[in-house]
Amino acid sequence: MEAKACLQQFEQFVSEELDALANLSELLEDEHRLLELGRAEALQQVTAARESAMTRLLLLQRDRWALVRALGRDESRNGLMQVLRWCDPLRTLTPSLQRCATLAEKCRDYNTRNGALVAARMQRLERQLAYMTTGSASGQYDPLAERQSSRGQLLSTQL
Repeated sequence: MEAKACLQQFEQFVSEELDALANLSELLEDEHRLLELGRAEALQQVTAARESAMTRLLLLQRDRWALVRALGRDESRNGLMQVLRWCDPLRTLTPSLQRCATLAEKCRDYNTRNGALVAARMQRLERQLAYMTTGSASGQYDPLAERQSSRGQLLSTQL
């Protein structure tokens, strides 16, 4: 493969990756909004779209590594950098690669934020369930609650 053809292939990969990351970013924003609103049905649709976006990114990564291997380099950051230095000596891809990195960080941050929101909601639900099943907000033994329920049983057995 000639350097020019390699560069064109990488330009295509980067362009598609930017599109995929922008799409994922929007989906993660939608996911956050739906999590805050508690709209489970709509959240399922966004989750399916997010999984598709992630699959698209993984396929792009697979294709990029296949090209690196086809050019005789190992599947590593070093191997990728060697290929890029060879096919893009003027570093024309650098601004686009930096945008990809920035968008990827943004997506990671959004995903972390959404995960924290889900975890907080799960803890809240666990506390509510514990309260409903034990009468105690902590989910631990509450002697006062036990005395109240046993007092009612004693009264009913004495009648």
